[in-house]
Amino acid sequence: MVSLSNLSPGQRSIVSEALKELEEQLGRPLYDELEGDVVYLFTVEEKRVVKLGLGWINNVNDVSPVRHLTHLMLLGLSRTDVSDLSPLKNLKELRELDLSKTNVSDLTPLRGLKKLRVLWLNDTRVSDLTPLKELKELRKLNLWDTDVSDVSPLGELKKLERLDLEDTSVSDISPLKNLENL
Repeated sequence: MVSLSNLSPGQRSIVSEALKELEEQLGRPLYDELEGDVVYLFTVEEKRVVKLGLGWINNVNDVSPVRHLTHLMLLGLSRTDVSDLSPLKNLKELRELDLSKTNVSDLTPLRGLKKLRVLWLNDTRVSDLTPLKELKELRKLNLWDTDVSDVSPLGELKKLERLDLEDTSVSDISPLKNLENL
């Protein structure tokens, strides 16, 4: 990933309306730096934003501008105030999503993200995994410190290799017995 501050003025023109909308929402340019550390990161491939990291930014609670970034493959929202995932439902190219330490509870908007391989949900309000049952490409799922108690929706995720259930209420892992890669 590269920092927006490292882009030349010509490259900045590549940035889509979605990023401009995010700038307006945050009230500052996306290429600002905080105490010398780059806060917002993104990667541009073929004039498309494919990676976007907005983690650790407290005033990010509405990610609706991201809905326009349809080529996004990686999205980091860790430690933000995000709770509504509906703007993500059409990000069909998304491969990795970090929602750790957010206010997320409803995963329904993720059910159509068929290419998703890595999902970080640790320290969220998630309890129902049913929307994940069709995510057949999912390989890594972190559920540490969530309200999850039933893992049966994960029983058909044959590509699942890593699953973190630490500090959950899960007592029956028998639905996972046929997951050979786990």
